[in-house]
Amino acid sequence: MQDAQSVAFESQRYPKIWEGRFSENERYSTEDMAWVVEAARLRGIRVELEIDLPGHASSFCTGYPELCANVGQRGLNGGHCGLDVSKNSTFEFVDGLVQELGVASQAAGRPLFPEDFFHFGGNARCWRLGCIAPRVPAMIVRTGDEVDTRCWGPPNGASPNISGTYEVDMQIWSWLQSHGNLSTIGVRDLGDYGVGKYNHYLSEALGYFYQRLDEIAISHGKTPVHWVEAFDALGKSGRLDKRAVIQVCPGPPDGMCGYSKTTIQEVVAAGYKAIYNDWSRFCKCSRSLSRLRPKPERSCGADLLHLDVSWAEVYETEPLAGITEPAERARVLGAEVCKWGEETDASTFDRYVWPRLAAAAETFWSPYDANRTAASAEDRMEWFRCRLLRMGIGASPMHNAVAGSAPKGPGSCTQ
Repeated sequence: MQDAQSVAFESQRYPKIWEGRFSENERYSTEDMAWVVEAARLRGIRVELEIDLPGHASSFCTGYPELCANVGQRGLNGGHCGLDVSKNSTFEFVDGLVQELGVASQAAGRPLFPEDFFHFGGNARCWRLGCIAPRVPAMIVRTGDEVDTRCWGPPNGASPNISGTYEVDMQIWSWLQSHGNLSTIGVRDLGDYGVGKYNHYLSEALGYFYQRLDEIAISHGKTPVHWVEAFDALGKSGRLDKRAVIQVCPGPPDGMCGYSKTTIQEVVAAGYKAIYNDWSRFCKCSRSLSRLRPKPERSCGADLLHLDVSWAEVYETEPLAGITEPAERARVLGAEVCKWGEETDASTFDRYVWPRLAAAAETFWSPYDANRTAASAEDRMEWFRCRLLRMGIGASPMHNAVAGSAPKGPGSCTQ
């Protein structure tokens, strides 16, 4: 529903939210959202709402700057630093949104988003030092719109391992030093403030944020959903509420590109329910130390649907692979394929999504089959791609995904 760049939905409770939109024409009214939910319901589709916190919510800072770390300070990608973890008013704001969007009755006599799940996002890729270049701890990622925890502390000069020009919110820094588990890490010993201690410190702060979000959702009868970083911060130690659902989106096995290395097998083995979002086997990344950022050679992480990933590769993805215990398989609630809205628009969306989404759907809606092959589905997929074209949906070619070369032979829409 929002990202660091824009918050485009209407809130009756918080009318200044709209000040973070791109323009008057690029926003969703309450009526627009209700129409989407109802249109989906009539087609057998359930709409799950995601409010991504705390980093991707920096667009809230335009209308409500008091919610944000170091008001006016710019963080990653030119956006604000993100929400203030130290203020109860931050969580009161979130509680109000959950009530308005997921609980409060609308004119139709039902919640605007009646789905039981409430997704809080929380992907915090590269919040830690050394996530791109572990052997060069002074490096911190400067790209994307994730949680820019540099604004939380420590102050410039407290650690020689933090680079860049930014201004720490001293109120947050003071709160972090005295709050609960955070105060046991020895953070006051600034003379011995290393990267490992700093990373552990920020993990605890993010964990506290996730715990507060879970309390809010559960108090309103909702099931909280998080990206896998919440499990990394709390779940491995058993401190994340077991009622939370984890959306697993690891990156390459070597940890490059700053993604989590946690697998869905680890999550369900720890007793949590999970959503499969693991496309790491299609991802290859390299590092450019001089530019302090990853150089993806192929699509990474959750956003699978780049044109160089074939429908056949998607079809042979099995969410339950490597999970042998029946109880653990039962904790895999489903799977997701993403296409980030900021990377496409109405003119390009169809060719990115189809027919790969159809391949994923058949796999995810079918019983587990370790021997499933794309060859067995090729005729069905070709027919389906032709059907999409007849419906006016611009699906990519089956065997020439980027449409940059001549087809292998005759076949019209099957090629």
